[in-house]
Amino acid sequence: MRRLKLGIAGLGAASRQILPQVKEVPGIELSAAADFRSEALEEFKQEYHGKAFADVREMCESDEIDAVWIAT
Repeated sequence: MRRLKLGIAGLGAASRQILPQVKEVPGIELSAAADFRSEALEEFKQEYHGKAFADVREMCESDEIDAVWIAT
């Protein structure tokens, strides 16, 4: 089964509520996140082992994702 590589735009309060549940959905891989806060990106990398981007456009243009969840 092919996994959907999901990128998250924004790592604030909204993402903290949805990321744990999304992580458990079969067929979805939390592969990237974008946020301007380096500490939030570091936490994402440690917890979900995805690629971190300081710019949403850069994340969207990368091969790391198939879809984006806007959590901002």
